[in-house]
Amino acid sequence: MNFQRQPEEPIPAETYHAWQRRVRRIGGACQGLFAAWWLAQGLTAAGGALVGVVVAGAAAVLTAAGVLATRGLAPRPRGPGAARLERSITIATVAQIAVSSAAPAALARVGHPQAALPAVVLTVAGLLFFLGACTRFRPLLAAGLALAATDLAAVAVCAGRGQGLVAWVGLSCGSLQLGVALDGFHRLAAQRAPSPTARTP
Repeated sequence: MNFQRQPEEPIPAETYHAWQRRVRRIGGACQGLFAAWWLAQGLTAAGGALVGVVVAGAAAVLTAAGVLATRGLAPRPRGPGAARLERSITIATVAQIAVSSAAPAALARVGHPQAALPAVVLTVAGLLFFLGACTRFRPLLAAGLALAATDLAAVAVCAGRGQGLVAWVGLSCGSLQLGVALDGFHRLAAQRAPSPTARTP
């Protein structure tokens, strides 16, 4: 009896492209909501709780608009290798959610509650980098690296400043994350084919 593992078939480029579109839309929705939360935390830490609520609400509205504008453009990928990529993406996403959910309580227990937001940002940056590598999507790789660099730079500048650290991380990383999400929605919406009934000038 042969127990040797059979080599996996290569994943075609079309499957990667389909998952890139899917990640732009579904990932963009998650990024936009994270950005809204981070901006609210940053502005609240800076002393503008009301402004934080308004800005977070605006970020959420823009994210919802992006999701609606790209409806139907990123269906669940099918075909060779699609399920394999989906499994990897799902495992990584669940792991990121678990770590980012546990981090605030763990850091508060050891006396560093102000480090919770930077820690969560790093988990999201790691997820973006992994998704970019998994789907061979360079813009997402760059977004993950940029988010991690922004987070670490804010920590280096504001280490030991308590709420000042939360403010800088929330505002800088939240703005970057929202920009990445909206850019993804814009680029995906641009792929929509023009209506056949549309008049040509």
